[in-house]
Amino acid sequence: MSDVTFGTTRQAIAARDRTLPGRVTGKLYKAIEAMVWSAASRKEAAQVAGLTDHGLRQALRRPHVMAFYLSECEVLRASGRAKRLHRLEELAAQNVNINGAVAAIKAAELITEDPVRSGAANPTPGVTIRILNVVPAPSTTPIDPAFKQIIDAEQ
Repeated sequence: MSDVTFGTTRQAIAARDRTLPGRVTGKLYKAIEAMVWSAASRKEAAQVAGLTDHGLRQALRRPHVMAFYLSECEVLRASGRAKRLHRLEELAAQNVNINGAVAAIKAAELITEDPVRSGAANPTPGVTIRILNVVPAPSTTPIDPAFKQIIDAEQ
């Protein structure tokens, strides 16, 4: 049947909320948004978006979908950073639990943007060369007085 006679085709209706190839749109976008921003489980997010749990699980196996999900998680992590720092400051200032205050101060001091100092969550492949200036320990063997040389610097 043509779309002239009955309006929109059933394929067009079925494809209305589908994700475009290589992109995250439609129902899949709604599901990932629910997982990240509403803390929904995968099963709940699939129901919200009108997908099956199996379909969402299979979609998350695709590299571009997982990359989108991880980028959204990174946005969530970064957007809550200031709030976490304020909470650490509150914990550090309290006097009820001194150990908790010390732990909060240590945690706040360890937070950094520098991936080298923070332990590099995503290390890059390659070779690491560490150059250490190691000074050899002084010799503990006694020096024979017969072998001593005197060097006169004024000559």
